[in-house]
Amino acid sequence: IWFGSIHFSGVRDMVFLDVAEGVGTGIIINGQLYHGYRNGAGEFGHICIDPAGPPCSCGSVGCLEALASDWATLDRYRRKQEAALRPNQNKTETADLTPIIELARQGDSMALEALQETAHYLGLGIAPILYGLNPEAVVIGGKIAEAWPLISANVMESLAKRVSAPYLQSTKLLPSSLHIRPSLLGSIALVLAQDFSIPEIL
Repeated sequence: IWFGSIHFSGVRDMVFLDVAEGVGTGIIINGQLYHGYRNGAGEFGHICIDPAGPPCSCGSVGCLEALASDWATLDRYRRKQEAALRPNQNKTETADLTPIIELARQGDSMALEALQETAHYLGLGIAPILYGLNPEAVVIGGKIAEAWPLISANVMESLAKRVSAPYLQSTKLLPSSLHIRPSLLGSIALVLAQDFSIPEIL
């Protein structure tokens, strides 16, 4: 692991869940990025966690991305405001969770509920990752990582109901320590990996 805190030092098998406008996933196996057969590995954002859920951009319904992306969280908060007949003071054309997180920190119950419901769906999405890949660590990135003290218990509660103790206890679940776009650092790492990664064995 080239970027991030000391918590990730020595971790050879991990999954990075980037929660932003969508939900993307990076898979590291034995210290190397796993690309998949046609560079399509890691699309866990499009696993269905609610067959009766909202439509997703991929054409399916109830995907993790449709329920746990920043857009989904903002929409959830707006609907709570409308139900409470409160004017929406945080309407934005960008998926920026910062105002919602700040409101939750200040005790706004609707903002906190919106984040915690997203955390519940994140737990649902992480469960098959733990069973399917059994990584040493799952790292949550994106703005929602800044709300980790507010949502970590909800993520763990959701996971504990669906994942057996041996899998759950053997995996570290941590917020990302990166405060700039992880996709940018990932692009840099891919370039560097051409010179520093383990060569292919022919």
